[in-house]
Amino acid sequence: MRCTIDSKKGLIFKIVPENTVEEVLQNVFMILSTLENEVPLSRKFGMSGEYYGKPLPIVETLLFADICQLLEKYEPRAVPVDITISEDPMTAAINYILELEVNEDEVS
Repeated sequence: MRCTIDSKKGLIFKIVPENTVEEVLQNVFMILSTLENEVPLSRKFGMSGEYYGKPLPIVETLLFADICQLLEKYEPRAVPVDITISEDPMTAAINYILELEVNEDEVS
């Protein structure tokens, strides 16, 4: 099933997700909302942040590569398909819309 995650919109978390797709999307959003070194016993968990301050075309490539590696390791049921990057001119925040293919049949 094809799904999207928009970093500007966020995600409503549920203690007990209603289905596999909702569970996978929550997991992916948590992975992408965490920076490296934020989790004490898993310092490599989360986004690297090496792309901050670089031009958007480079950010897009680095960010997509980072997301692919993280999802392959921590949530293999989600396969990144495409990413669209934008920068907020007021805050310089990097926003993205990530398109995923969620494999509901695969057991994690």
